[in-house]
Order: sequence, then C-alpha cells, then structure tokens
Amino acid sequence: MPFQIRNESTDEVEGSLSGLLFEHIRRGALEVRPKLTSLRLREVNLRFCKDAWLPYLNLVGLQTLTIEYCIGADVFLDELTAAATANPPRLRKLTVVHEADEDDADEIIEAVDELLKLVPGTIQTLELCLRNVSDGPSESMINRHKGSLRHLLLDIIYGADEDGNPDYWFCLPEGLSIMLSGCDSLSQLALAFATPVFVPRNGPPEESTENSAEDSVPDCVSWPTQTVHQSITNVQSDEYL
Repeated sequence: MPFQIRNESTDEVEGSLSGLLFEHIRRGALEVRPKLTSLRLREVNLRFCKDAWLPYLNLVGLQTLTIEYCIGADVFLDELTAAATANPPRLRKLTVVHEADEDDADEIIEAVDELLKLVPGTIQTLELCLRNVSDGPSESMINRHKGSLRHLLLDIIYGADEDGNPDYWFCLPEGLSIMLSGCDSLSQLALAFATPVFVPRNGPPEESTENSAEDSVPDCVSWPTQTVHQSITNVQSDEYL
C-alpha cells in the first residue's frame, strides 16, 4: 500500500492515503494499522514521531523508505530501528536527503548506520545525499548488503571551506575496498569527490589536465569485483540542494 505524508505547509497530499484518513489513524479511530510497503517523508518534522504517529503505522513490510529534508530525521530512523529490532523490515530501497545542523551532525550518520546494520542484507538501492555531517557512512555497514546492492549513490559534504567551497567526504581506497568487496550485482555507482575530473585507472582522459586525477582521487577501481561493469559518475553537489 503506497503512502506519502501530507506536507502541511503547502497543504499538498502526495499519495493514496489522505491527510484526513491519516489523522483518524493517528487518533486511534481505526483499529487496523495500515501495512505500508512504501513510505516517503518530505519536509516533515519528525522529532516527535514516536508518540505522534509512528505507533499507528505497521512498517514490518516496508520495502521503500525515502526521507527528504526532514527535521529530526535521525530521531525517526532511531525509532524505526528500535521498534523493528525483533522483526526488521526487508528494505529494498533507502533514500536519505538531509541537511544537518549542529545538533544532528553526528546523529544522522549513526542513525543511518544502525538501520543499515539492522536490515538483513536486502537493500538494492541506497542513496545518501547528506550535508554538514561529521563523517561518512560506515563502509562495513554498506557492505552488509553486498549480495543485493545494485545502485549506490553517495553525495556527502561536511560543510564549506574558508572560500565557501564544499568540503566533500573523502573515502580512502581501503574504505572503498571494504565497501564494495563482493558487490557483484552492483551496476551503478555514483560518488561525489572534491575534484574537477574523475578518471578511472583503466580510462585515461583524452586530453591531459594540469592536475591529474591520479593525484587527487584514490584508486577507486581496485576493489575486488570482477563480474560487473561499474558506472562511475562524479555527481554535482547542487543537484540535490
């Protein structure tokens, strides 16, 4: 049963379950909680989700979870992980687009890692577009889904430098090797790096540049995957802002 929450600031409903019906569910007017397979949250305050409405939803069968620009996204992920410990959802797609503040710069990464740890290796598409965070996701937690992972997007920025340029998360070759080892089903990989050119080792540029990619980018093609053709893209950070 697809479901999207009403954006009360614009009074728009993006889904098959109306805001009025959801309000009845939240108040306990309906005895049966909706069994959701897809949940999208956009610009929703989630800090009080535990008591406000999360108990009224059945997320055991959740397959697709999208969280975009939500205050308290880390709280929701923590509560979902805690509630689903005994019976974790078999997520197939997880998308988190979040701009952290000083209160959740650490928490959002930890919350994502804990959910990746809980879900039993079923995620096929993982998209993380995070801003102002203190660190990147755990490579080993991503690798838990090596048997199912097909699409991976990591667009992560710590903040900005003195000149206002984005300070990108930088994953060392060892981290990439841990993350992608055994990901034989991976067909699309998108990473954002602080470099104007990203050239795989086996694909030299047609024209030489002043700063060679080999000097600024780790050897990202050295992970031990042999049966898959990776599509590596340098993602522009402003695409998700």
